[in-house]
Amino acid sequence: MYRLCALISCLFFTFISPVCAGSDLKQIEVSPAYKIRPLVSGSHFYGGLNGLAFDQKDQLFVATVGGVSIFKVDSQTGQSQLYMGPPNGGADDIVFGPDNTMYWTAFFLGKVFKQTPDGTITLLAEGLPGANALDLNSRGELFVTQVFFGDALWKIDLSGNQDKVKIASNLGGLNGFEIGRDDYIYGPLWFKKEVVKVDPASGQVVDVIATDFTTPCAVNFDSKGNLWALDSGTGEIFKIDPVSKKKELMATQEPHLDNLAINSHDQIFITNMNTNGIYEVLPDTHSLRTLSEDSFVLPQGITYRPGSNGGTLYVADNFAYKKLDLNTLKVSTPHNGSKFVYSTTISADGKHLVMAGWSENRIQVFNLNSDQLEYTINDVPRCSSAYLLDDHTMIALLAVTGQLVKIDPQNPAQRTVIAENLANPTFLAADPDDSEHFYISQYQAGKITDINIKSGVMHTVYDQLKGPEGMVVGEQGHLFVIDSLARELVDINLTNNQAKRILGNLPLGLQGASVNGPAASPLNGITYAPEDKTLFLTCDLANTIIAVSHN
Repeated sequence: MYRLCALISCLFFTFISPVCAGSDLKQIEVSPAYKIRPLVSGSHFYGGLNGLAFDQKDQLFVATVGGVSIFKVDSQTGQSQLYMGPPNGGADDIVFGPDNTMYWTAFFLGKVFKQTPDGTITLLAEGLPGANALDLNSRGELFVTQVFFGDALWKIDLSGNQDKVKIASNLGGLNGFEIGRDDYIYGPLWFKKEVVKVDPASGQVVDVIATDFTTPCAVNFDSKGNLWALDSGTGEIFKIDPVSKKKELMATQEPHLDNLAINSHDQIFITNMNTNGIYEVLPDTHSLRTLSEDSFVLPQGITYRPGSNGGTLYVADNFAYKKLDLNTLKVSTPHNGSKFVYSTTISADGKHLVMAGWSENRIQVFNLNSDQLEYTINDVPRCSSAYLLDDHTMIALLAVTGQLVKIDPQNPAQRTVIAENLANPTFLAADPDDSEHFYISQYQAGKITDINIKSGVMHTVYDQLKGPEGMVVGEQGHLFVIDSLARELVDINLTNNQAKRILGNLPLGLQGASVNGPAASPLNGITYAPEDKTLFLTCDLANTIIAVSHN
């Protein structure tokens, strides 16, 4: 029935121009009964920016793990174009060889690739979850580290014909490193708060170059031999003399800095994951020039809270939750909300905000009034969505194992399985009229299921979707669902289980690439403001939020 309804509705759809100025969004198809408007400007970038590198022609390339893409960027104007998309484009770090061959680490795939100037791509190594930083020494030998999903230093064969060789383990998170002119590795130890010198033959730390960092994340040498270092935790940018070990603060940005690159003219560029930003460091004035910056990074889960002046949207934006004031359309990042890397979904009751993320296997609960983190529940494997119940217990979807579990925050290790054999479940949606009743979107099965969380009884509501993600119950018993793979917003009438398409050709459906995570990643969310009967949905490919309301 859905396919018939969709076919009929296509005949009456209108087209609008791209919703975000300066972007290359395809036209969104809008049902005549509805209208849409973007709440923030979109972007060519999505996912939070990570590694960056200049090639031998001083062309800048910037990578995003979350966005599974590599972009080519004009370092003067900030204009960009997609260079490589999913699945291979999810680079955490990039380096160019003397012949302009590009090497990169695919963090979530656990792979290392190279691309020769003629465009040929070769897989050099795999089985390296968390493949992170890389660099070539003067002899053309390639070294790679694992961080977060592993902790090791490896030597990689450039032909891809020989197996990788492990040099050392448990270094402390050797993140964005660079090999110096002496062929030693200089890099930050993320978990030890130091910048160190490492012998690439043994993996042993032979010298500590600098200390007193919060979260050191990357270093690079300029042509004069100065070592530039970033502190992701504080947003500070330092210049270090590796001989005298003098450490000088040169500029400060927002926290969540990720990496840096220095071109042949000693121009220094940095990335910030949480601002989707690229900045040039101006040492003479201890300042920064903004090349690119966005309000959001990769908006995923979203929830609405009413207020006296239009209410507020809370958005799980990959590295933090952010607030969008619907009166002023200002976006803010609560300092205490910036706690979570790769947050995917978000929900709220009257007093708390619950944020979940599959890659860190945890759930965090914040106080809605103060934005303070109240507690964390760890070891929730591949959690894609979570809800706090009236009795202060919690239910959580485990995307990879296909389970819905109940957790008591007072005793988080003891968990009750409510449902299992779910096909890559992505989102939970609460029934506003029944606290024991929830809806589950099953991405791989293409269906929506309702469940009584007390009895565990389930029924299929609708099973003609391609890849459902975010859901919300709207007015008069209608369930609104983002069908991500179809790039549609679907309205399911819960009275008769009939469906119709509201929006088509949406700028969403980015396909993540991970050997450890769920098939659906990133996740596009939706929420509902009953006061003015407006839907709000996130669109990953446009890095924006769209409001949908009746004409």
